[in-house]
Amino acid sequence: MSRSSKMLVFALWNLWYIHQGKISCKSRESVRQKLTKSLKQASTKLVPLGFTSASQLHAQRLEIIQITSGSRELDKILEGGIETGSITELYGEFRAGKTQLCHTLCVTCQLPLDQGGGEGKAMYIDAEGTFRPQRLLQIADRFGLNGADVLENVAYARAYNTDHQSRLLLEAASMMVEARHVCSHDSRQCHCSL
Repeated sequence: MSRSSKMLVFALWNLWYIHQGKISCKSRESVRQKLTKSLKQASTKLVPLGFTSASQLHAQRLEIIQITSGSRELDKILEGGIETGSITELYGEFRAGKTQLCHTLCVTCQLPLDQGGGEGKAMYIDAEGTFRPQRLLQIADRFGLNGADVLENVAYARAYNTDHQSRLLLEAASMMVEARHVCSHDSRQCHCSL
C-alpha cells in the first residue's frame, strides 16, 4: 500500500473515531484540523483535482475493464458490463435480483479478460446474512471455474450494525488499495470498485 493510501485510510479511521465521540471535545478541534490537512494531502496525491491532458485521460480510460454481469441483455444495457474504476450502486425492490447479481459479480470478476472478467478478487460485506458460498460454487461451475479457487478469492465479512459496517468499509478501503479488483456487497446495494 502506498504512503498516500495509508495516510488516507488512517485519516478516515480517525474521522470515524471522532464521529463516534471517542475523543474529548477539547482535543477534537485540533485533531480535526490535523486530519483535514492529512486528508487533503493524501487525496490530492490519489485523486488529482486539477487539469490533465486529454492523452492522459485517454490512457486512463484504456485501463478500464468491463466486467460481465453474466447476462448478455444486462451487459447490453450497461454498454458492456460493470465498469471498473468506479462505484456501481444497485437498488430495487425485494427479490429484484440484487443479491444474485452481486454473487455473480464475485465470480465474473475472476474470469479471464477475454471472457469478460477482470482476473481479480472479490469482497463481500453482508449486512443481511444473505451471502451463500454454495451459490458461488454453482455460478463458478456455470463459467467453468474451479469452485475452490473462486471461494478462496472472495473475502467475506458479516456486518452486524452500521458502526460495524463502517469499520468494515474502512478495512475494505485498505484492502482495495492492495488488490487489483474488488466487489463489495452491503445490504440492499452492490458496490463495485475495480
